[in-house]
Amino acid sequence: MDPSNQVSSEVPSVPEDETPPFDETPRMPDLRRGLVIWLSVIGVAGTVGLLIGAQELSLMVVLAGLFVAAQAADLDERWTLFYWLLGAVVPVAGCLGFAALVTLARESELSGPARMATIGVSIFAALASLLTVVRPFIDELVSLLFRTEGSSHTLRLGARLVLMGLLFAVPGYFMAPDLMRDMLDDQAGFFDRVSFGAEVVGYLAVAFASVGYLIRRDLAATLERLGLRRISLAHVWMICAGVLAILVLNSGADWAQQRWFPALWQNDHRINESLARGLGFGRVIMLGITAGVGEEITLRGALQPRLGLVLTAVLFAALHVQYSWFGMIVVGLMGLVLGLIRSRSNTTASIAVHTIYDIVAVFAS
Repeated sequence: MDPSNQVSSEVPSVPEDETPPFDETPRMPDLRRGLVIWLSVIGVAGTVGLLIGAQELSLMVVLAGLFVAAQAADLDERWTLFYWLLGAVVPVAGCLGFAALVTLARESELSGPARMATIGVSIFAALASLLTVVRPFIDELVSLLFRTEGSSHTLRLGARLVLMGLLFAVPGYFMAPDLMRDMLDDQAGFFDRVSFGAEVVGYLAVAFASVGYLIRRDLAATLERLGLRRISLAHVWMICAGVLAILVLNSGADWAQQRWFPALWQNDHRINESLARGLGFGRVIMLGITAGVGEEITLRGALQPRLGLVLTAVLFAALHVQYSWFGMIVVGLMGLVLGLIRSRSNTTASIAVHTIYDIVAVFAS
């Protein structure tokens, strides 16, 4: 067993402006108890998600379960086989998902370079997903993405997911119009069918599991690792500045896009109108909270300390393939602003900025 994965009885002090590494310094001595609690929560949440039709909740708690198993295997090698039985789902599912995109692209109306790029990148991504089971390859990927010489089950799982998210950008971008056609034509709106409360629970489960809550960290250490700290007066000013900066960025980009890329502007506005269609005041607030809490706690809170500011912003943009290439660039720039706020203050502040901006943007659309 790797000595770097052994449990330490002390927790180093962390300066206010720094975040401890991805898998450093556990506090939880009772691994078995933590696993029992997590498996109970995952079982209940996953079942409830299926019963109420919130498939996104079920999928996210399954992902949380994979991180729990990876964290357990990092601490005790007796759980390695358990993790591998579960962890094989990720590369296999990634391969099958990208293979499905190849089939969809061949049956779609795509032609020319767009068709070739979608099929070619999807085939490459399917093979790369399977290749992540090869230890030298995945360890090199961990080193490249997370800038560390060491590796662990948790880091390898994180690297697989990041790689798939980045590779999804190209085929997802070209296939988005076909995949979203029904949503755009639905007068009820996309988010009218989404359970925001269930999504928040799923995001929280993934974030807390990925940093080892109840496995290697107690609640206080988990909140510190995720950057969920109290808001100070200085943070309030940063939150105001962050919201203003993103509003100015979005307004300027909207003007430039409408002037120089009118077709792209119409496409992106159609997407935004469809997403917001049919939402009342309460659901707009819940939409802002869901996106603000969910995306920030997973991307900026859990992932950015390892992946870095720029790559996290790139991944943030890659997960918004419903927009035009111009819109995705704007989303990436917003991700940089949110990442800077997280690194200069904490995740709580970036959550506040993201939430406020989304609510204002929906009401203004």
